[in-house]
Amino acid sequence: MAESFPPSSIQTSLFTHILYAFVEIDPSSYELTISQSDQILMTNFTSTLHSKSPPPPKLFLSIGGGGSNASAFATMSSNPTTRTKFIASTIKSARDHNFDGLDLDWEFPQTPGEMSNLATLFQEWRASLLSESIATNRTMLQLSVAVYFASSFILSLEGPSYVGDGGASGAVR
Repeated sequence: MAESFPPSSIQTSLFTHILYAFVEIDPSSYELTISQSDQILMTNFTSTLHSKSPPPPKLFLSIGGGGSNASAFATMSSNPTTRTKFIASTIKSARDHNFDGLDLDWEFPQTPGEMSNLATLFQEWRASLLSESIATNRTMLQLSVAVYFASSFILSLEGPSYVGDGGASGAVR
């Protein structure tokens, strides 16, 4: 996509925020996995879009996505040590590549326990972002999320679907 629609093609005056999607977490280390090609693309993305006419949009690094490893998110968020490793790697990656914020796209937490762990993750992540900002005297990275949870949602062979959205097959449930 970056080859056919490079960052220089984005009309930034239409947006306040633009996300670079997606990077993944390593299911063993719980740190971000960023390929060499993504590193090059991310650097081009942020340098190009930050140089656009003022005001430039806020640029976020988006982690996860619909095809991501949901069990890696669940395991990472359930343990203080793995949460700390994840958070540190996200802040380092965002700073190394000149992003203004981070976005977590964990589409389908499966249980109330996973939602509780997600809340803990965000409390710790936000506190870490504030601490890092104070310690480095830099603007605090922003944090956003794309997540869905309901006590009742449908899992089918076609994948998860949102209640009332017509589902993956298009049938209203």
